Amino acid sequence: MDDLTSPVNDSSVQLLFSPQFSSNDFIFAEVDKNLVNYFLNGNEIYIRGHNSDEIVLCTKTETFCCKELEVSNSLLTLEDTNAFNEVESSEESSILNNLKIVSVTNKFLETSRIRPNLTQKLKELFNDHKIEMFTKDGCSANCGIFLETILCCIQASEEELINKLGELPVIELGYF
Repeated sequence: MDDLTSPVNDSSVQLLFSPQFSSNDFIFAEVDKNLVNYFLNGNEIYIRGHNSDEIVLCTKTETFCCKELEVSNSLLTLEDTNAFNEVESSEESSILNNLKIVSVTNKFLETSRIRPNLTQKLKELFNDHKIEMFTKDGCSANCGIFLETILCCIQASEEELINKLGELPVIELGYF
């Protein structure tokens, strides 16, 4: 369908589907105001864990689980968000012209703050990367694990992870 015009409460909206239309390229996420402000202030938000894990968002200090929810309404991603600023409104009608839809979905992610359970995952990770023995030249082929690798594998913020590592019997020698 290339064009849909439908009057709603004395309003007229013309919807055009973008040539690159794909509902699988985007997902909406409902996040709290603090997380939005954190991101808008130039801070990074990470998605952590393996493909088989559930989606987790992390800041430097906090971890958020994500649940996929469905709604009965359609959620639209529009190509030109300035269109709403240019609406000519009056008591009689409002008109939006040429809105290009990039995607349509009825699913979104709901985020909520969690305290990650790190003990078991870290033990498994360290069992796979423990130092077997030292030699004159250093250590054997299995030489521990770097913090960057741990951050990629474990679903937790950097601060929560470092705090947990401080509680475990591990040694940091440039790697753990």
